[in-house]
Amino acid sequence: MLFILMSFQAPKTIAATPQALMHTQFNDSVSTSDLPNLLSKQMQALTAQKMNLVQRLQWKILQKKFKKLLPEVKDQKSKDTLSTIALVSGVAGFVLLFLFPLVGFLLLLNAIITGFVARKNNENPKSRKKALIGLILGLVAYALIFVFAIVYAGGFG
Repeated sequence: MLFILMSFQAPKTIAATPQALMHTQFNDSVSTSDLPNLLSKQMQALTAQKMNLVQRLQWKILQKKFKKLLPEVKDQKSKDTLSTIALVSGVAGFVLLFLFPLVGFLLLLNAIITGFVARKNNENPKSRKKALIGLILGLVAYALIFVFAIVYAGGFG
């Protein structure tokens, strides 16, 4: 209800579009690929104008629209997804290895492959860390399988 009341009192502004923003001239410190990640305070500093609540909300909506247009942002999402798959596969495979060995074995193999690919193709430290955890879990589990197989084959078990 408060938002509706504020929208009636707010001055009428022209809604910006991502296409118009891409053609806007900024100083050399900002490129168009950095725009979707700018905070509203940073945008206020760039434009030298204070933004009211409605303008900040419009900026957030515009950022979401702008992210859809940039191919680099889409690629980053898929790389983040790949590292998340590596992490989840590593944890689930490690747990399921003791309950359902075949399923755990396949999930660990998936964790190793996706962890390696995500780590190689991603520069984001958070995503690389998730991919590394999945990769390490997969490798450690396979090392344990190898040790248990040798122990079992040697007659120690």
